[in-house]
Amino acid sequence: MGDLEVTARGNAEIRRDDVTIFGGLLRYNAEFGRVQGEGGVRLQRDGDRFYGPRLQFNTLEDSGTVESPRYLIQREATAHGGAEEVEIIDHEHYRMKKGSFTTCEVGRDDWVLQASEIDLDYDRQVGTAKQPRLRFYDVPIFAFPYASFPLENSRRSGVLSPYYAQTSQRGLEFGVPYYWNIAPEADLTVTPVYMSKRGIQLKNWGRYLQPNYQGELRLEYLPDDKVFGATRSGVSWQHAQVFAPNFTGNLDYNKVSDDRYFTDLASQVRIVSIGNLQQDGYVTYNGSVGRFPYGVQARVQSFQTLQDPLAPIDTRPRCSVVTTLMVVPLMGSCEGRELNLIGRSRKVSR
Repeated sequence: MGDLEVTARGNAEIRRDDVTIFGGLLRYNAEFGRVQGEGGVRLQRDGDRFYGPRLQFNTLEDSGTVESPRYLIQREATAHGGAEEVEIIDHEHYRMKKGSFTTCEVGRDDWVLQASEIDLDYDRQVGTAKQPRLRFYDVPIFAFPYASFPLENSRRSGVLSPYYAQTSQRGLEFGVPYYWNIAPEADLTVTPVYMSKRGIQLKNWGRYLQPNYQGELRLEYLPDDKVFGATRSGVSWQHAQVFAPNFTGNLDYNKVSDDRYFTDLASQVRIVSIGNLQQDGYVTYNGSVGRFPYGVQARVQSFQTLQDPLAPIDTRPRCSVVTTLMVVPLMGSCEGRELNLIGRSRKVSR
């Protein structure tokens, strides 16, 4: 057909497959698939949007560049930002020169990653950045020569979104979590927390999962509380274990260093009720003798009571046996009667 070129002005629009280009001035070469746009352009492909003063795009190669754009990429996790130039390599790969990137809600950019070059690879669901700077509420907090980060909601080691708070107890509080994907069945999140009134606290949250057991462990440590005047710590451990098909065990252990821990600090230690921390471990065995099912449980349980440390409530080790006896009356109908045989030793001190 030869070198056929079409020029459109005003509210011009070009559509080809899943790509739509809008602009004040568009030139389209049908033979080579080249599109040039000026006067405010918008490129739209599926959920991705690019806005800029000028663009060049090849509809046959599905690639091009947009100058000084703002962009919106809508995948599993929506991302947006700007750049001096965006190179559209193909449907799943973008490169931003002197660009910014964030997954915050549009208009509420709590954190923003800025870099001399940002590559987004949606095939591998990984982003990389050269000379990145992480800004939190427009304040630079980190700078690295290189960084990588996940693009979707997939598990990958790296820095997570920072958080901050302002309270009368702790002053300005600021934390930057780091997520470590140790293995498919184990991970760890480490969060250094700065509190202007109290100091620097370290929070750790680990999770693990295996065919016969699973659990999570939280450890918190503040080496020197400037207000409290001492080291403070907290631990919370939940674990479930299957020793055999009918033999299981559970552990729920929670403890903090002092009675004012939850009043003064933000904590992830588990509380079963207001002011009570459970420390509970038990093993259970279920079986049957003939037609009679039974269960045996050995348990150790105590509580750390924070409101009144002089009134602890402890439960001594105890053992219980439960069986269900089916009684068949003479009239021919069948009723179940449950017979509980429980032995327990309990001590309550006030």
